[in-house]
Amino acid sequence: VMRVLNMMGDPVAEADTLARLGRVLRGAGRYQEALARFEEARTLDQAGGHRVGLAADLAELATTYARLGDSRKAAALHRDAARLYQDLGEPRSAADALVHLGIDRRDGADLPGAEVATTSALSLYRAAHDATGEGDALTNLASLQAATGRWALALRTGQDAVDAFARAHDDAGRGAALHNLG
Repeated sequence: VMRVLNMMGDPVAEADTLARLGRVLRGAGRYQEALARFEEARTLDQAGGHRVGLAADLAELATTYARLGDSRKAAALHRDAARLYQDLGEPRSAADALVHLGIDRRDGADLPGAEVATTSALSLYRAAHDATGEGDALTNLASLQAATGRWALALRTGQDAVDAFARAHDDAGRGAALHNLG
């Protein structure tokens, strides 16, 4: 497939195919191979000026590094992806990258940094009227607040997450948020 795409001279399609292959490899636990495919996709997208693809490649690389336990590298890549998505006027994608940046920072024991990233994501989700994203960010924020001993605030934030998921008619999200409260 890659030879056919390469012969067609369509670097965007080739980068997309490489990224899809990277996701399959990551799902199979073949992380080093996945990283190589995402890096190839990033090179093609960067060379071709395909900035949306480049932002997605950065996020895919970050997710793979997070699965490998390298929260520092994952955080740097999620940060870069969020910035690029913001520059491209893609607030929901930027918010998704920021939520993952918050998780990376939490996993790296940087709770204040995690809270900053998650709060930034929350603002973007609210501006985009994305109640499910808002619920996800609030759930993560409540967890961070509880981890730092701010129990009353964590309960209020957790209830806000339940309410956001209810507005989105997301019963699974609402159930998870309720479980986290309890």
